[in-house]
Amino acid sequence: MITIIVGIVTILVLFHYYFTSTYEYWKKRGIPYYQESNAYLESIRIFRKNAMNELIDQYNAFPDKIAYGIYFFRIPQLMVKDPELIRTICIKDFEHFTNHQGVFFQNDEILGKNLFALKDKKWRDMRTILSPVFTGSKLRGLSELMSECGDQTAAYYVQKIKQQNDDKPLKVNIFDACARFTNDVIASTAFGIKVNSLEDKDNDFFKIGQRVSSFSSWKLWLLGLPAVIREYFKIKIFDNDIYDFFRNIGNETITARLEKNIIRPDMIHLLLEARKEQIKRSEEGNGKIENLPQTNSILTNDEIIAQGVIFFVAGFTNVALTMSFAAYELAVNPKVQEELYAEIKETEKRNAKIDYDTIKQMKYFDMVISGLSK
Repeated sequence: MITIIVGIVTILVLFHYYFTSTYEYWKKRGIPYYQESNAYLESIRIFRKNAMNELIDQYNAFPDKIAYGIYFFRIPQLMVKDPELIRTICIKDFEHFTNHQGVFFQNDEILGKNLFALKDKKWRDMRTILSPVFTGSKLRGLSELMSECGDQTAAYYVQKIKQQNDDKPLKVNIFDACARFTNDVIASTAFGIKVNSLEDKDNDFFKIGQRVSSFSSWKLWLLGLPAVIREYFKIKIFDNDIYDFFRNIGNETITARLEKNIIRPDMIHLLLEARKEQIKRSEEGNGKIENLPQTNSILTNDEIIAQGVIFFVAGFTNVALTMSFAAYELAVNPKVQEELYAEIKETEKRNAKIDYDTIKQMKYFDMVISGLSK
């Protein structure tokens, strides 16, 4: 009996130390930090709140400070609010800040292979591969696919107005409309799959997107546990069927492209071209992968799929929200809306179509989007 009690007490003490030890990080270094309560209450508070609302509270905690410490599920982080300091960290002193926080993604079977999650040499190798993929000339092809989704969305609502057959405005749930458009764009540009989420409201891509974007705070807490515990209990960011969905659709698309020599200007094609170039360099180096001049690994299917998945995870809700806010701001600022509309119509007159290059020429449009970002 005593042995059991001692064992339980030991486990509780170790857990307490593990759980609270990092909350002394900023205090020990004499750096001001934001923490509303003790470690346990802090985690419960974050657990009950929306992660984005928590981030907003942390950002507004010290209006007069350009940088200070914060905690997110026992992880010490530095909140930096000064643009010049951010620029210094990201550019001038980049060699000292090369890695992102990897606790949530690093060991993930898919997300762990995307550029955001990789560290050190693996990150440099992947960046070497991806940098030529996202040049202006190659992004032009992606913009054409986006335009197709825009035409598809416009055609749907034109048809809806005709069906309504009266002079009343068409009522639209703007966030839902933007989310479906965003879903179609990412499916087309990142995975080479053409879907119409307005016509087919329950398509698999859109349903997966909704599940991915409704990520719970409690799961973040579980992902903050030691790697040994996460692996033992098979704790993952997403359910298994979500991983299976992306892996299956990615592998099917890659296989079809290679077997049928399909060329489509999307991210799958660009990454397959990058892999083809790697293989060519390997052959030039007598078939030895280590003789590749910049990286010593050939891009795998999972690594290709991972870049598409992170586009989906990062873009599905964020882009839809930005577009929704844009629609709202234009609605409550009719003069801005009229001026933007006039620039779009004038651009259409001067060009056969609005594409990557013409959008870059639209200065007022850039001002509107930049204003939203603030």
